[in-house]
Amino acid sequence: MKMPQKFFGRVTRVAALLMMGLVSTSLVHAQVQQGSAAAASASAVTGRTATVVNVAQSGKSVGVLRKVNGVNWIEFDTSGVAVFKYDEVKRDDSSVHLIDNSRGITLQVDVRARKVTSIDSVTRRREIMYDVQSASATPVPVEAIAASKEFRPVGPLTTRDRATGVSSTVVVEEKPKFCWTDALMRPAGTIPGRVADCPAGYSLSGGSCKRTADSIAAPSRAADCPAGYTNSGNACERAAATKPNSNSRPADCPDGYTNTAGECFRLSAPKPLDASSMTCKGGETKIDSRCFRSCEAGFTSSGANCVRAASSLGADNMTCKAGYQKNAKGRCIAECAAGYTNTGEACTRAADALSVDAMLCKAGETRNGGRCFPATGSCAKGEVLQGGLCYTACAAGYEGVGTACIAAAPKTWAQCGMGAAKDLPACAAMAFDPVGAVKQLALVVGLTGGSGIPQAARLAAMQKKYKELNDAYAKAKEQPALKKARADWEQANSGKDTLLAVDKMSSATTEEDMVRHAAQMIAIVDLVGPIDQGSYPKCAALFPVK
Repeated sequence: MKMPQKFFGRVTRVAALLMMGLVSTSLVHAQVQQGSAAAASASAVTGRTATVVNVAQSGKSVGVLRKVNGVNWIEFDTSGVAVFKYDEVKRDDSSVHLIDNSRGITLQVDVRARKVTSIDSVTRRREIMYDVQSASATPVPVEAIAASKEFRPVGPLTTRDRATGVSSTVVVEEKPKFCWTDALMRPAGTIPGRVADCPAGYSLSGGSCKRTADSIAAPSRAADCPAGYTNSGNACERAAATKPNSNSRPADCPDGYTNTAGECFRLSAPKPLDASSMTCKGGETKIDSRCFRSCEAGFTSSGANCVRAASSLGADNMTCKAGYQKNAKGRCIAECAAGYTNTGEACTRAADALSVDAMLCKAGETRNGGRCFPATGSCAKGEVLQGGLCYTACAAGYEGVGTACIAAAPKTWAQCGMGAAKDLPACAAMAFDPVGAVKQLALVVGLTGGSGIPQAARLAAMQKKYKELNDAYAKAKEQPALKKARADWEQANSGKDTLLAVDKMSSATTEEDMVRHAAQMIAIVDLVGPIDQGSYPKCAALFPVK
């Protein structure tokens, strides 16, 4: 039986579930003392100082709640008979919180609101039980109780108790068989090392470096047309033109005559000759008294004018300067940068993915696959590797599991999930609400994975508890608080490579996967908030440090 003892001895608890500090269940009954000259008024008493509270119903006094030692209260009726026994759970500025384990109720004695409210430990139903008539902070008398004595179980005072004057008798009771241990929260675990860096221009996606397809604008200008033409979009246009044919000379008159702009004149002649007598040389055209030569290239003679018809050239006649490419629309597009392809008015680059070998680490780190590890080990300084994740190391006397550092169980007691039990049979007999059971078992699995039990025995023990964890989760997963916690956790961790499919928990077979699933389940249940612990005290109250 040594191995199970060691196995259960490493089971731990979570701090978020221990916010309700509980105290010892020992009770001492004292003689009723009605009133005190030194008592303070209710208005001057707070939840942190109250020791005597007089209560009433419908304006009529029904008794008094009195603190009888450091941790215990007794309710006396108006006759001074002790009727119920309570343990003090905690205090705040307005209220004292008491619990009666035998009846399964908690009392909130609110001296500020002047109300005493009962809370059912199972249904959580709240009901105003009493009005507070007055309260005082009378010092509590010290009761002589031997710390070494065993105490008998707590229960409501019986008729026999009252008949024998229990109100003036010290009642010896048994310590409970279970208590909640203290714990400290720590940051969530991280995968050992860090993700390696991608080269410039690439980003991490799905464990590799990827670059999405993209395009950038390509600077452009209108392509060049031949001289005299203008780019009109996808053609070179030249408008029609007409200009005088200045390439002319006076026509030739017969010998002895002179062209006088319309006539051939000779002084001795009795009569000038008209223009019809004038002549031109070959290749010339005579118009009136002038000879017009051929028009310049591209123009056609139309008598005294040179005429050129309109012209349109296709894009094939356009040209671009060096460093540009011509497109079908008659534009010159600047050549794209290396790695980009011209697709018209844009430079595009296809998506690309690099292998893990292209990933980079900083100085002082070593790359293993796609992760960078400190040269000193898999986790950073001040961290420990647990369940495949790196956590902040816990202080001495605490053991880590999930997001908590758990205090060791009291000496001679066995650790039992989130608390400690008097022995292993007591631990095995403990029953928790559905969500609390999930947390308990997740903690058991988590710490078993890091225990010193031989591997074969450890794996067998983990598989057994892991099955219990799966069964417990199946029973609890439809509870509204747990469903919301799971949804919140999955939303907060969406896209992270640490996300595990909760609904595939049952498929885990390796030790590492079981521990990681358990750690995830602890993180999810933490979001539910503190689980009711009103039925059991804190270990620190049962075993105070001397």
